[in-house]
Amino acid sequence: MTTTGRPSPTAALEALVLPRIDHVDLVTVRLPFVAPFGTSVHVWTVKEAMLMRIEAAGVTAWSECVSDPDPFYAYETNTTARHIIKDFLLPLFEPGSPWANWKALPPRSRPRHGQGDHRETRASS
Repeated sequence: MTTTGRPSPTAALEALVLPRIDHVDLVTVRLPFVAPFGTSVHVWTVKEAMLMRIEAAGVTAWSECVSDPDPFYAYETNTTARHIIKDFLLPLFEPGSPWANWKALPPRSRPRHGQGDHRETRASS
């Protein structure tokens, strides 16, 4: 419940029990642009992207990270994203535990919600 008495918008997600994660791959791919993409700082001819493949309970899921290989367009890079995913996020997903046991994290590390928790978000920013 939130401070307004309504259920948390993420209550159903928090109650999920994860299957055992069998395998995780972080794969980097390079795709050529049809035409170069540029800013005043740099020009790119290929898009390097990181894909994540997770296998769990006979299901394979794919996701894409939209970071870049370098910090010229945005500060997050494929290297920093890989570090955060591998060393901080994946360890939160213990098989059979409630969804990413984030309530056990220190308050400054917890995900911040939008609706209904705006006071908490401002206080912990």
